[in-house]
Amino acid sequence: MVRGGGPDQNLMLLDGVPVYNASHLFGFLSVFNADAINRVELIKGGFPARYGGRLSSVIDINLKDGNMKEVHGEGSIDIIAAKVTVEGPIKKDKTSFLISARRTYLDALVSPLISIANKGDTKIGYYFYDLNTKFNHIINKRNRIYLSSYLGDDKVYAVDKSDNYRDEYGLKWGNIITAFRWNSVVGPRLFSNLTATYSRYRFNVYSSEQDDGDVYKTNYYSGIRDWALKLDYEFMPTPNHYIRYGVGAIAHKFSPGAFTYREADQDDIPQDTTIGSKKITAGEFSAYIEDDFKITDDLKVNVGAHASAFLVENKWYHSVQPRASARYLLGPNMSLKASFASMMQYIHLLTNAGLGLPTDLWVPSTADIKPQSANQVALGLARNFKSVYEISLEGYYKKMYNLIDYKQGTSFLDVQADWRDKVTKGGRGKSYGAELLAQKKVGKVTGWIGYTLSWTYRQFDDLNNAKWFPYKYDRRHDVSVALTHSWNERMDFSAVWVYGTGNAVTLPSATFQAANYNNNPIYSYYQGETYYYGDRNSFRMRAYHRLDLSFSFWKKTKWGRSKWTLACYNVYNRKNPFFMDVTHDFYDNRKFVQYSLFPIIPSIAYAFKF
Repeated sequence: MVRGGGPDQNLMLLDGVPVYNASHLFGFLSVFNADAINRVELIKGGFPARYGGRLSSVIDINLKDGNMKEVHGEGSIDIIAAKVTVEGPIKKDKTSFLISARRTYLDALVSPLISIANKGDTKIGYYFYDLNTKFNHIINKRNRIYLSSYLGDDKVYAVDKSDNYRDEYGLKWGNIITAFRWNSVVGPRLFSNLTATYSRYRFNVYSSEQDDGDVYKTNYYSGIRDWALKLDYEFMPTPNHYIRYGVGAIAHKFSPGAFTYREADQDDIPQDTTIGSKKITAGEFSAYIEDDFKITDDLKVNVGAHASAFLVENKWYHSVQPRASARYLLGPNMSLKASFASMMQYIHLLTNAGLGLPTDLWVPSTADIKPQSANQVALGLARNFKSVYEISLEGYYKKMYNLIDYKQGTSFLDVQADWRDKVTKGGRGKSYGAELLAQKKVGKVTGWIGYTLSWTYRQFDDLNNAKWFPYKYDRRHDVSVALTHSWNERMDFSAVWVYGTGNAVTLPSATFQAANYNNNPIYSYYQGETYYYGDRNSFRMRAYHRLDLSFSFWKKTKWGRSKWTLACYNVYNRKNPFFMDVTHDFYDNRKFVQYSLFPIIPSIAYAFKF
């Protein structure tokens, strides 16, 4: 979560393709395999005009192109997953490849033990996998093409069975990404990139029951699919100007959530029922121009504009977003930075604000739901000390408009209703704060200390009596400490400690019996009781913090290098909150329960390079 925004407001690009879900194992691991990555750039203020479609940040990730000279590889195996990456020439100095694969085997280790403990009647499992590929071909000195792809899925499942009965239920989610890029040298100072992409994200909750020949199946599905085409140019008319411009188009298809029920009796007569939201198609179009302009030796600016339009349900939205950033050298080791950015975002992510599993749905702007927008200003100061230490301090202020959220007491679990009937719109947001970062970049001991103090609020006319309330991801304090110590070329140690103020959530403050509650938006029905909710997000979960440690031992071999790593995640076994729920104890008293995912996890890993 960046500067008061939600997960949907981060533009995550893998070789130029948006990634809609970036985590495996409920956030424990990233979908980005580090062994296959060549470059990562993070932008959280002063967005260049070439980026659009999000409000909070850009994470631009490029895969390795593949070695044109010789075959190289690396991989590792630990208690959770195994991975391997191989790159090399298909035709030397002409065509190369990269293949990187990873899979967890928790299901293979844990499921047999659970099955034995339950005498074979119960099977529980989880796994994920991902696969990156990239092909790079030089046509001639002026033209080169690339073809890259990503495929990944997560699945959590449970199976109960007996002689004539079988019950299976679970969750599945994952991405498919493909990009084709043609890089061309048009002239001595002009370059072009033509990119065609495909992206798909899906989320699925399913169950299947078989009882004496009768079959009952339910399926809840949501997702988003994109086809896109863009053309980018880079032009350098003089050494003091670096101009970029381009155009792009995206064909979206949204599946905001549909519930399917299928029943087949012993006579094999199927009965199908589908309820929920209809699929929505939309077109998104963009154009931009920007210039990196060196005015003097001390002053450099980036100015530009990003124009975009969105066509959905015969409704046109359009926007022109000015962008400007500047850097001024106050001396050989100090610089002052300032930026202004206007952004527009045509897609939304519906996030549960109350109890339960945090399951999110991607939805578009529609004829009656406007796109969200934001304006952000930032001012920062950075100081370098002998190219060893660096300290930076940056403050920011951001305002957001046309946000949406669930109405009180509703969520994605209400599968019979269309998502548009469950949301409130026209929301406003504001976020402000300061970020301090101190780094040591060279030497045997390197690392950083980062601290962010921030405030984030939302306001809706139909929520919380129209009063401002803390956003779910309002995090007053955020601290990260990272340290790496290299004793020599063969041994190193690292430690990471993170701390964050707990998320804000809405919890019921009272229960009562009501004769008619269906039309009252502040009530919801749960286990025969009517809950009354007080102020929006007025309760804080416990703070999140943990310590991770690792020791690595390198060894040179005839074929390359190998490494053993001893590590421990969450060293002091902090039970960090994942979500909360209401339950009843043995005496039928109601109580709040916190659910946590990851306890202390020691691990040992073997890695190799050749």
